[in-house]
Amino acid sequence: MDASVESVIHSRAQRRAMRRDLQRYIRVVRSFDFSGVAENSPVEITEGYVVSDKETDEVFVCFELLCVAARPLRSLTIRLHLYDRQNVPYEKLTFRYSAADGTLGLRSGLGKKWSCRRAEPVLIRPGEAFGRASYIRLPARYFKRLTLELVSVVYAGGTEEALGIVVSGGAQRLSETDIYTRRAFENKNVFRAAEEQFPSLYVPEAGEHSWLCCCGQKNLTSDAVCTRCSRERDWVLANLNGQSLAQEREKEIAEEAGTLRKNAYRQNRFLETEEEREQKAEAFEKAVAAIAERERQAEKRKWRILVYVLVLVGLAALFAFIARLYDVFG
Repeated sequence: MDASVESVIHSRAQRRAMRRDLQRYIRVVRSFDFSGVAENSPVEITEGYVVSDKETDEVFVCFELLCVAARPLRSLTIRLHLYDRQNVPYEKLTFRYSAADGTLGLRSGLGKKWSCRRAEPVLIRPGEAFGRASYIRLPARYFKRLTLELVSVVYAGGTEEALGIVVSGGAQRLSETDIYTRRAFENKNVFRAAEEQFPSLYVPEAGEHSWLCCCGQKNLTSDAVCTRCSRERDWVLANLNGQSLAQEREKEIAEEAGTLRKNAYRQNRFLETEEEREQKAEAFEKAVAAIAERERQAEKRKWRILVYVLVLVGLAALFAFIARLYDVFG
């Protein structure tokens, strides 16, 4: 059978389990930051959550993964390390993502309909996302920390590769950098038209099989533009990477220091002595007092005008009343 069209037929129990997972009402208990690029990894983690079933209160962990290998995969084996208060995990859970086990969950390009069919494509192709709605049950015991290890992958031809990659930490967020780095990013960023719809969130980075765009999207190394925001890979990685921003940051600091030195005399000229500061404060008070006095006088004029108008109206009414009496009694 041609491996490119190879499929597996799921048993009734597998289809029932997959359908049950798709029908779960879940709430997110905790989310993980896997925004960083995993070095030399054939898969990237794009999302990760600890979730709870609203009806049964069961707790699961769920990941969405992206195949970034140059060739299709048959399976991926991961291991969860659960920690309490010690630095040694009290439990390790091993899980395999594969079509044969019915554990690939929702897959990009296949949608939900395949879950009701008996056959599913075996190979996970480059650029394909999988794992969503595939839930890994966690033990009832509470854990304080969880780490994810990518144990091994099996490629289309049956070759198995041991990975031993512990996925930890996220990419550097722009919001967590200092003001000089953010200024440097703004100065060098030429994709400003894309900022409104796809704002920059991270400092871009690249690995052997994938690269992270500043919008937060992970892409294959073969993707010349970001599959989410269409920013150009080569320009982003060459001009917005950490090293380039650090160089621009130093320029920003040097320019600001030069500007402060130039303005130092101008600032000290007005705030050189205590007497001058007092004179400036007194001038400020007088200016504010003048404004207040002007406003109060305007208020008084308004009331005087109102009184004059009321008097005139009263006199006009009186004269009109006298005129009517005159007409009546002649």
